Amino acid sequence: MVIGTGNVGSTLSENFVDKALYVSRDGGLTFKSTHSGNYIYDIGDHGALLIASKMNEPTSFIEFSWDFGKTWDTYKFSED
Repeated sequence: MVIGTGNVGSTLSENFVDKALYVSRDGGLTFKSTHSGNYIYDIGDHGALLIASKMNEPTSFIEFSWDFGKTWDTYKFSED
């Protein structure tokens, strides 16, 4: 499992809009874009749980995946 924020191209974009969250389930051989934009993320439960949230923005929810980034659900933890 490899997860990271980046962009497709020869260099890393300085523009946050061009970035996306990518997940690889085959050790980095292939990557799939799961979220558009700049995201902060974490891996929990020894790789079984992925957590993501927009970076540098106030938020009231997180997104999480129990199937290695194939599908994502939302958990709202605050009204604000």
